[in-house]
Amino acid sequence: MSRPKEFDREAALDRAIELFWSRGFEGTSIRDIVEATGVQKQSLYDTFGDKHALYLAALHHYLAQTDRTIAKLNDTGPSTVTILRGVLHGLATATCSGPRGCMLVQAVGELGPHDPAIGELAHTNVVALEKALAGLLRRGQSRGEIREDVSPRGAARMLITIMWGARSLGRGGVDEPWLRSALDHVLGTVAAPKT
Repeated sequence: MSRPKEFDREAALDRAIELFWSRGFEGTSIRDIVEATGVQKQSLYDTFGDKHALYLAALHHYLAQTDRTIAKLNDTGPSTVTILRGVLHGLATATCSGPRGCMLVQAVGELGPHDPAIGELAHTNVVALEKALAGLLRRGQSRGEIREDVSPRGAARMLITIMWGARSLGRGGVDEPWLRSALDHVLGTVAAPKT
């Protein structure tokens, strides 16, 4: 009879995220993960499968933050501009708080060209974010907070493109005030003029 797994799956994923995020998939060995998590190699394999499956599980765990961002975008209380500014400034703060940028952007850059699972994960993330942003922009137009000549879908795609670029710039060392200034300028391109 085999022994039951005796480790906290969430804590192991958190530690795996830290390693994969700072070192990338190729730069992280199973030995590194065993040392960081304190979980034996066989228990990792029994729980997650191989290193790639663990990497995907870590990415899914990391992307739970996207669900929180989407929840903010679906908030109907504050003004559209306030919500967008909060999301964009939050992105700038998170991106510039360390040299890592975004783990998903990093995964796409490292593995995306030859790993369909990473491409699918990125696509799913982008589609969900586009839907939430376009919905927010439509609500903003109905409230007179977003310019009427703005295409919600096109503007959502623009914002996602800029958000992904901002995450890459943060990894490259751009500071938070610079990034906030750029993101505020982008926001100004969709916001209705104040009367």
